This record gives sequence, structure tokens and C-alpha cells, in this order.
Amino acid sequence: MEKSSEIKQEANTPTSRLVHSKRDATKTEQSNRGVVTANHARSKLPSEQTQFINELRLYLCTELQTSLKVDNLLQIFFSRLEHLIGIAGVEFAVEKARPTSSIIDTVVQIPTAGKPTCVGAHAIHTFCYQLNTKDHEVGTLTCYSRNRIDGLNIEVLEAAISTLIYPLHNAVLFQQTLASAEADYLTNLGNRDALGKTLPNMVASARRYQQPLSVLMIDIDQFKNINDQYGHNSGDQVIIALADAIRAIARDSDIAFRFGGDEFLILLGNTDSNGAEAVAERLRKRVESLGFGENKSHSFTISLGSAVLNKEETPGSLILRADKALYRAKTTGRNCSVLA
Repeated sequence: MEKSSEIKQEANTPTSRLVHSKRDATKTEQSNRGVVTANHARSKLPSEQTQFINELRLYLCTELQTSLKVDNLLQIFFSRLEHLIGIAGVEFAVEKARPTSSIIDTVVQIPTAGKPTCVGAHAIHTFCYQLNTKDHEVGTLTCYSRNRIDGLNIEVLEAAISTLIYPLHNAVLFQQTLASAEADYLTNLGNRDALGKTLPNMVASARRYQQPLSVLMIDIDQFKNINDQYGHNSGDQVIIALADAIRAIARDSDIAFRFGGDEFLILLGNTDSNGAEAVAERLRKRVESLGFGENKSHSFTISLGSAVLNKEETPGSLILRADKALYRAKTTGRNCSVLA
């Protein structure tokens, strides 16, 4: 990409921030001639152009109130701007986000740091804006174009972006709130409510595409003794360590939940009995190597039970069979896995 074709908002430069509350959109153009700053809000346009931009803002303000999903908002924005000024695509990324587990991303579809939401296609010319409300950083919006955009089209682009900030901000907050309601407070894995929503969908999907689905139930061995001997803080450390171990061995398609207390559950999409046993053994060995307490001097183990979805089986029956397999693992010596 040539330097002269790139326009960027520098996030750490106050004069370059696009601030919706002030209807202010400023940009820094990087070219062979150096750095040029301009203030969109103070530019004077002919009355016909001003009317056109006001009508665009009114249209977008109305349409952008119809959804609290980031991808829907970007699609509304892109569809209008593609028609007006020929942009090729848009991309939005949240720069600061609370760490999330796969269950939150899968069920709620919230934008997370380093994981942009995209509509359309990338192109050679980029226009990158840091979006802020008066009090919050919302994220970074990048617009792509196959041709240079300048003059009135820049005014149109930045006026449109100014209407997008608060709808995006509200959508991000809404999706993060939904995610928090379905996340376990200690581990940030999914909770029972999230499992109740996710499992029926995965069962239906497995049957529709004729793919195997496995459930892995996990229980911490002698957890009550850990709490009694070392204290509840140590018990929390063990629970968090197990959650981290699950994340470390899980694939992107695996979805993990804290089932309750010291029990965990993993949904293994497109995984047969051999695959489920392999995941169970990989997790069991990883946990054996972990420690807790001062200097990580104490160890713990887990027991696991797995089950593969049968034809015509209900989600509840699948979990029950995995739970019975887990019970057999705990009554036959612990620190092992049993397949239903």
C-alpha cells in the first residue's frame, strides 16, 4: 500500500479522535508530504451539501436504532455508504474488552479485543477512526475503498461515522451485559443458563449435519478436603486453574461450562468416542502437572466421564449418561476417565 493512499486516525492523538458528542471528526493524512490535520466539524459546506449530509444523518440515525447487534449496524452503515461513495468494506474492533471464554463468544457473539467484526471486503485505501463518546472509548472503525476518497466524500463519510458511534457503543454494552449474565463469575466460563441455551442447539446441529457430539463431565477429586485443609481461597485457586487448563486444551469449536461447584462440562462438537477419550486424557494429564497454594506446592487431580450423543437421545439424557460415567470414574479410583 502506498503511503499517499492511507488515511488514519491516531488513537493517542487527542486532535485526531472522532468524538460523537461534539459532532467532531478529525483525521490525520499520512503522505509523502508529511502529516496534515483537518477538522471536519468546522468545515463550511454549501447549503445544498449541508442539507444532503443532514438528510444522510437523519436516515442513519433512524435505521441504526433498529438493532443492538454490531454486525447488523455495520451492515446498515456499509449498505448506505457503499451506494453513496463507493466504500468496499468496513471493520470494527473493540480495543479494550474483558477477557471472554469461547462460550460467551459463541452464544452471544460479542466483539472482543483483537477480533474485528467485518462487512464487505478489504481494499487498498484505508480510513481508520478511533471512535469515542464523551466518556468512553468505543473502538476502531476502518473503512476500505478501492479508490481514493476526498473532498465532499470525506465529509459524507465522517458525518455518517458520527451517527454510528452511540449505536455501536450501545450494542457493545448490550452484548457484553448478555455475556456477563451467562458467564460464571469465578471462571468466566459459561454457566448453567448458557448450557441450557447451547446444548439443544448443538444437539439439533449434530443431527442436521449427521456429525457426532460428545459431552465431557469433569469433577475435582477430593475437593471438599482441599477446602477443609487449605481454605476456600485455595479451593477457588483450584477451580480457576482447572478452568484455565480447559481453555488451554480446548479447540475453538469446544464450549466449556462450570456445571456447578467443582463440576465442569465441555461440549465437543464433531467429536466421536475416540476423540472424547483423547480430550479427556489430555486434560487429565495437564491437571496432574498443576499446583496450587504457596509456591504451587500442592497438587490435585480430576475424574472425567464422557458420552456420545445417541440417535433420538434428548440433551438431558446425554448429560445424565456422562454424569453416570463420571460417577464410575470417581468410584473406581479417581484420576481417570470413563466412557459411557
